Amino acid sequence: MASPASDPATAAADVEKEGEGEDEEEEEEGECGFCLFMKGGGCKEAFVAWEECVEAAGKEEGSDMVERCFEVTANLKRCMDAHADYYAPVLRAEQAVNDHADAAIAFDKAKEGGEKKLDAVAQEAASAADEKKQQVEEKSSSSSSSPTTTIDERKEKEVVTEKADS
Repeated sequence: MASPASDPATAAADVEKEGEGEDEEEEEEGECGFCLFMKGGGCKEAFVAWEECVEAAGKEEGSDMVERCFEVTANLKRCMDAHADYYAPVLRAEQAVNDHADAAIAFDKAKEGGEKKLDAVAQEAASAADEKKQQVEEKSSSSSSSPTTTIDERKEKEVVTEKADS
């Protein structure tokens, strides 16, 4: 009777099985740490579906990954929320990114609003200055050429008004 190691059919089957195991190990070794982490929790299937969708969208020219993978992304998020004990580090990182983005948007809006207010104040001041200049020009063009005459005319009107009142 031949030993299992000396039987060529058994030896070939053993090598094939070992080869398959090595491929799986190589595949796992080639994956990023994040992917291994995501597949290590309760959302492995949801993550794999998301990963496949993103890869397919990347290969398809003109494809909008966000639109195309919206549902699988939502499923993955729901799964991660349901397994928050395991996925807490990723969920915290996602929240920090969202908070940072919200703060940046708020800052940009405040900055834009401040610039608009400053522009409005500057325009209002320029308009007021233009009006004042126009009033001064109108007064100077409507009165006589000599400022003394204008003062004398005012005094004369005051005297006439006082006499009329008395």
